[in-house]
Amino acid sequence: MHLETIVLEEKERKLANYLESSTTEEVFIEVQKHIPSLRTQSHAFYKLNQLKLPQSVKNTLIYYVLATSKKRLGTQKLLKLASLCKKHNINSAQAAIKFFKKYYVIRSQMVEDC
Repeated sequence: MHLETIVLEEKERKLANYLESSTTEEVFIEVQKHIPSLRTQSHAFYKLNQLKLPQSVKNTLIYYVLATSKKRLGTQKLLKLASLCKKHNINSAQAAIKFFKKYYVIRSQMVEDC
């Protein structure tokens, strides 16, 4: 996947800065303020924290899964995408945002073709 060709918009750069500077726990607490039902999903975050991914990548992963799953946190989807990040050596929030933008486009095209 060629991530160099993907350009981040200003709001995405601001989000990346937030995700880089926040702990995963802080992101989880912030997200829970807007989606209280996530309090019962803490096992997903526990599993995510067991993976050897940079904190900013985990934070971006949380935001992406929630944004593309109708504000539900699917553990399987979270862990699947985490393993893809690991496989593609994604190591920053900006790289993760670019990766997920590309992933979303490819995934959407696959769904349309079915």
